[in-house]
Amino acid sequence: MLVKPELPINLIVFTTLRRYVYLFVGSALVAWLTITVFGWTWLALSATPITMVGIALSVFLGIRTYAAYGRYWEGRTLWGKVATVSRHFAHQSVAYLGADVARGLIHDQSLYVHALRCHSRSQQILDDPHVQRIAPDQRRLTLKRESNIPAALVARHHGFLADATRNGDLSDEQLRSFDTSLRDMLDVQGGCERIVNTPLPASAVFFARWITIIFGVVLPFCLAATMGFGVLIIAPLVAFAFLIIDVTGETMENPFSSDPYGLPLTSISLTIERNIRDRVGENETPPNPPPGGPMGNVQY
Repeated sequence: MLVKPELPINLIVFTTLRRYVYLFVGSALVAWLTITVFGWTWLALSATPITMVGIALSVFLGIRTYAAYGRYWEGRTLWGKVATVSRHFAHQSVAYLGADVARGLIHDQSLYVHALRCHSRSQQILDDPHVQRIAPDQRRLTLKRESNIPAALVARHHGFLADATRNGDLSDEQLRSFDTSLRDMLDVQGGCERIVNTPLPASAVFFARWITIIFGVVLPFCLAATMGFGVLIIAPLVAFAFLIIDVTGETMENPFSSDPYGLPLTSISLTIERNIRDRVGENETPPNPPPGGPMGNVQY
């Protein structure tokens, strides 16, 4: 996630989007040479159809970007709730069971947070260094048999708390309070899985990009006759503006990705672990990874 407003513009324009920039500039150059220099006016197109396409494309891209931002904000809201529920669960554990008994629950909750991070990013949970740091070999071997490791960790919470109630260490009212926290964990996990398993329709992503490309290639042939040399500047800029809107929607579509535009789930997970382990006097959590990226402004 970008933590500063600076962007590596040169990297974005001349590396990530380089082929599209060359295509739009090349199309503008061909239109200027053929129509203005060589006088092949039969290649000049009416501006009316491309104007209508531009209006429709702007609406289409706006709707897609809005939908992508909704997914991004929902992902951030869900992980904000992960932090809230985890801290509340740690407070409950210490208050109801005491620090010595709560230590095991808090370790499992730390493991759950890192497992949910990997689960949200479709990564191998048991290969994650933070999961390996918290979970002993025997625990990882047990979890390897589970098809949904985060849900299995919540079930482990449930089993431990039910046993504590049967042994008289928890009252029924305290168990119901814990049940609310555990249900909230599963609700958050379900929301993350909904985002991961329900991407934007492929047709919207595919057609948005191709219509943008076609628009950028055709536009100079509609402007060259009236703008002359200026088409070499104006047409690529207009096409690039539409392309940036399309790319913005694409980068926000998956809020859990590990690229620079995804949410900093590693830092969030470590912060949550640090907060909840403080409740039992442990300060062994590693620091958040330093910002990286070309400009040192990306938090992972």
